[in-house]
Amino acid sequence: MPELAEADDIQHEAFDRHISARVRVPGGDDWACGTVKRCKRDADGNLIGNANKNPLLDTSIYEVELDEGEVEAFSANTIAEHICSQVDNEGCTHCTLTEIIDHRKDSSAVTEDDAFVTMPNGQKKPRMTTKGWQLCCQWNDGSTSWHSLKDSKELHLLQVAECAVNNELLEEPAFAWWAKKTLKTRDRIIGKIVEQKC
Repeated sequence: MPELAEADDIQHEAFDRHISARVRVPGGDDWACGTVKRCKRDADGNLIGNANKNPLLDTSIYEVELDEGEVEAFSANTIAEHICSQVDNEGCTHCTLTEIIDHRKDSSAVTEDDAFVTMPNGQKKPRMTTKGWQLCCQWNDGSTSWHSLKDSKELHLLQVAECAVNNELLEEPAFAWWAKKTLKTRDRIIGKIVEQKC
């Protein structure tokens, strides 16, 4: 029987700890976010560089697919450095919302003609739905992503309400039934805090 190599001595992408990691890497004058896809290979299909348990000795090169769609090559050292810079002491990554930069709606969004529901007693009530709307959020790491209004409203209620004001969306059925009330509650709380300090 030939002697087999130990699994941790095999340089194979299936065992690679960097593959599929989300990273924030230098991109020109700014930062770019992307996903580590694979080890880079030469024209003959051989891996470029040599993996090593010690990051300082690791010469591997990886292909990172940036969120804009471009694929760029980065060294294992660069990837490891930026993964470490994005996590806390427990290995957790924290993304916070910087601002909501765009919005869109599709054909499933409620129209103004269908904004109210008639109750059995004849009273009309606003249709309480956020269906069909999405918001583009910018995060503290510079990345952006689209999220449904229902999720954004649940996690960032006040920011979404302020976005509705800034983009003149308060009369849209998806915002009309809750955004104004949220902003009034905010103003009332701030007013009470100011009264207590005076």
